[in-house]
Amino acid sequence: EAGDRLPSERDLADRFGGTRNTIREALSVLESMRVIERRPNSGVYVKDIRMGSSVDLLVLQADLGLPGTTDDIFQAMEVRSLLEVQAIRLACRRRSDSDLKNMRQILQLADSRTVEGQPINEEDEAFHMAIAAATKNAVLSRVLAVFYLMSRSRRMVYFSDKERCQRSQLLHHEMYEAIEAKDAAQAAAIMKQHLKGGARVWETI
Repeated sequence: EAGDRLPSERDLADRFGGTRNTIREALSVLESMRVIERRPNSGVYVKDIRMGSSVDLLVLQADLGLPGTTDDIFQAMEVRSLLEVQAIRLACRRRSDSDLKNMRQILQLADSRTVEGQPINEEDEAFHMAIAAATKNAVLSRVLAVFYLMSRSRRMVYFSDKERCQRSQLLHHEMYEAIEAKDAAQAAAIMKQHLKGGARVWETI
């Protein structure tokens, strides 16, 4: 629990059947993710991960298949929505012909998979990240990438439904048209509709 003192490196090595060097490396990773803290002349303690952990921990939990709380899911979707709506506005102003070509290629691949009844979770991620790339803001792209890393397992479930794939793809095409026309207001409205529809299902997955 938060505030608990961890056993010594020697005790942890014995418990897990590893070496002290391995334990030391693992503790260093957890410390960098702000899951634990070292207190001089006292030991290593568990932090309150709800308050002090890094975003990397959320990605790690998702990779390990650990379920997030309803609050975690809602709050992640809320932040993602804020960022993606702003991203598509910027994309409308800054997109290049190369960006549009990339988006078209992704849409064409997703169209083919949709016709075949295949999931489009990878193409969905690629399209949204192409929008982020069109902002020409590398930090924004990197932050948005975290949310897709966090949600990959859930998105596989979400896009296992053919109707969801079709609805998503339809809105992606509308987003592309708005970006091509540099209509930021329309693009943002479609993105909001897209994310709002997904959020209603997201919390049940």
